[in-house]
Amino acid sequence: MLVATAALLAAGAAGTAVAQDQIVSDTQPNPNCDAGTATHDDIQDAVDAASAGDTIVVCPGEYQESVVVDKSVRIVADKPGATAAADRTVLRDVDGNGTAFDVQANGVSIEGFSIDNYSTAGVNVAAPSGVSGTDVNVNRSAVEDSGTGIALSADGGSLSGVTLD
Repeated sequence: MLVATAALLAAGAAGTAVAQDQIVSDTQPNPNCDAGTATHDDIQDAVDAASAGDTIVVCPGEYQESVVVDKSVRIVADKPGATAAADRTVLRDVDGNGTAFDVQANGVSIEGFSIDNYSTAGVNVAAPSGVSGTDVNVNRSAVEDSGTGIALSADGGSLSGVTLD
């Protein structure tokens, strides 16, 4: 009985997913990136490839995209406290449209970005009717020249555990 139980536990452990890092860089090689070699060249591709619980590390550079975050992931700038231009991770909308990060999942963390020129919002966290948005963290990020910095809305749904720092 003990042998059978150990075999079942081992088989279950083999199928357990482990959080992986997805690394994003707008240039390769990126001498300013401490995270390592990039697995993606834009943030949305990394989110699409990630599994729940993964960390997406975004190397310094400028990214011109709107990102839909539809799974529980942590998206962090490689150097989240950077002040030097070469070390900053910037999301910039050259057309001034849309939202930088549209959070549509629970358990999302966004850390260390400079967000610029988005007409709708830098970060949008919404809970439509019947949906709850929980455990969303946005910290060490700056939003400039955008319609709304960080938009929180509960249109018939509910938000809880949202942390802005």
